[in-house]
Amino acid sequence: MENSERNIEDTAKLKRKVNIFYNILYALYVIIVILIPFSIIMFTIRVLFPIGVGRFCSMEPTIYSGDISIYDNNVDNLQRGDIILFKATYYLVDFDIEYDSDEFYTKRIIGLPGETVEIKDGKVYIDSILLEEDYTKGITFLEFSFDDDYDKVIVPENEYYVLGDNREDSNDSRNFGTVLKEKIKGKMLVNFPVGKFFKSLFKKIDWGALWIKQLLK
Repeated sequence: MENSERNIEDTAKLKRKVNIFYNILYALYVIIVILIPFSIIMFTIRVLFPIGVGRFCSMEPTIYSGDISIYDNNVDNLQRGDIILFKATYYLVDFDIEYDSDEFYTKRIIGLPGETVEIKDGKVYIDSILLEEDYTKGITFLEFSFDDDYDKVIVPENEYYVLGDNREDSNDSRNFGTVLKEKIKGKMLVNFPVGKFFKSLFKKIDWGALWIKQLLK
């Protein structure tokens, strides 16, 4: 009887050791096969290309918070519709001071140098021609004022008028004005919808943004 109980205990101990050994092997497999190659790829991409991580919701439904976007640092041939990574320049009228934003912005180019951008009745006009847009969310109001006021902006040379795709929740050229070409770091090549995927899994918490930001630190 004692031998039988001892054999059962020995078998249980052996199973626990096997399980521990299996878990260690599985963890090593994940590290070697998945995490290390992924880290090498991400490092290589970061060296060769600027990388942006979606923040907040100003570019929805195109880019979600937590999405990873890879940018081309060649900005010599920017076109309307291009999504760019840049630093905005703010102007404090009362103090006559200009300063650049601490963080990079991601917005879409709407107006090109020399063009007249007009926002009227919730729509965008370029040189008095209605701009057809199939990528926006919400209605385009000027400076977030929900009325019928409108204004015209002539885009200076070597500058661009930019807007977020989420027109009712975006800090863009309606606030800080046009963007100097020299402030543009890159033009988006591809976007990986990591944040959108996580958002579909976790409705209340943006785990995608949290995870990706920690990964790219």
